[in-house]
Amino acid sequence: PEGWEADDVVNAYQWKSHLNYKKTGKHSHIIVTIDKDAFGTSGMIFNPFVDESTRVWKHPFPYLIDGFGSLTFKDGKVKGEGQIWLLLQCILGDSSDDYSPTARLGVTGGDSLAYSLLAPCKTLREALEAVCKQYKEWFPEGVHFTSWDNSEQHLTWLEWANIIFKCAYMVKGSNDTLTLTKLVERNG
Repeated sequence: PEGWEADDVVNAYQWKSHLNYKKTGKHSHIIVTIDKDAFGTSGMIFNPFVDESTRVWKHPFPYLIDGFGSLTFKDGKVKGEGQIWLLLQCILGDSSDDYSPTARLGVTGGDSLAYSLLAPCKTLREALEAVCKQYKEWFPEGVHFTSWDNSEQHLTWLEWANIIFKCAYMVKGSNDTLTLTKLVERNG
């Protein structure tokens, strides 16, 4: 679709394949990507990443991402997949895509904090509660900054969290309007 980035199109196919899998038990597409943003959406992925030091494929077979997912912490970095990975990106941000919930706002985050907040969570509801609690703690008075057009912005913690969520979230189709607020409402 017009205005979509390539990774949005790929993600829409990933989600479409996942829905087909849930209905028929078969995937219609296997997504080939090393883009960590794709790891937040259910579907079948083949990650062709090759470790340069060993010249070995890190993931030599396609693998299924389905539902809540999991996180791991190694050498000071968090890796993950599933819905919890998407929520981790809301706490951590993404330097490759140039967004951060904390940069230049007087608070700190990082891999260790993000992992410690979300690793104990066993359900989507628990993870959403952890994310919202952290944003409330970071920004009890909201977020205030001067925008690109020199206008003063005053946002509540939830408005800011919704903006960061939209940066992290990969759309699943042309009618996908999911926000953090809608996801929280769906999960009580």
